[in-house]
Amino acid sequence: MLSVAPLVHNVNGIEVDGEAVRCARYNIQKHGCENAKVIKGRAETILKKRTLAEKNIAAVILDPPRVGCAKEVLAGIIAIRPETIVYISCNPATQARDVRYLTERGFSLVNVQPVDMFPQTQHIEVMALLKRTGN
Repeated sequence: MLSVAPLVHNVNGIEVDGEAVRCARYNIQKHGCENAKVIKGRAETILKKRTLAEKNIAAVILDPPRVGCAKEVLAGIIAIRPETIVYISCNPATQARDVRYLTERGFSLVNVQPVDMFPQTQHIEVMALLKRTGN
């Protein structure tokens, strides 16, 4: 979040883990990022709230757990109608499943880039860039 904050008007994070939320809020305050906020809760619950759907959200950055996104999360993202989705994943199979879901619902896959964050292991991160094409 902190690396994105200087580049955007507002940045909102959603995190279920209380300790991660506490650390994020500490870092936001420490670095004076007045345009950043972390919301504690499950993404599928937070995304259902009308307040997010009514905001003009230009981009979503996803970094779900290995199991990928719940369908409710993906539906919530579709409902807020971002122009851009950056999807970061440690599991290419679940990412491919979720990207297929999004491309079948008005997004196009622009680019996919594997990143070897853990040399000499079998683990990779994959970043996918999607753009909204549908209405």
